[in-house]
Amino acid sequence: MSNIFLVKAGRLITPDENSGILPGITRSTVIELAQTENIPIEIRRVKAEEMDEADEIFLTSSIMEVIPVRMINGRTVGNDVETPGIITVKLRELYREIVAG
Repeated sequence: MSNIFLVKAGRLITPDENSGILPGITRSTVIELAQTENIPIEIRRVKAEEMDEADEIFLTSSIMEVIPVRMINGRTVGNDVETPGIITVKLRELYREIVAG
């Protein structure tokens, strides 16, 4: 129902299509936005433990659009549970601009 993106050291990481993800429009749009903004992106297998080390995590779907993950495995993602990371915020804003038309 959704796809996951991680940010580590300024790099956007998302599982490849062989990982069983949804090859959806929202996911591909976010990838294109990251490329347009010169955000380095890795599309590859992601290990579960990488989520524990991520600086930012967000999910994408047609219904949710771009939604930050603030806690995982009892750990706050990023510096603060209330504030999404800057790459998450940037991609969410850009995606909303596209949706608004």
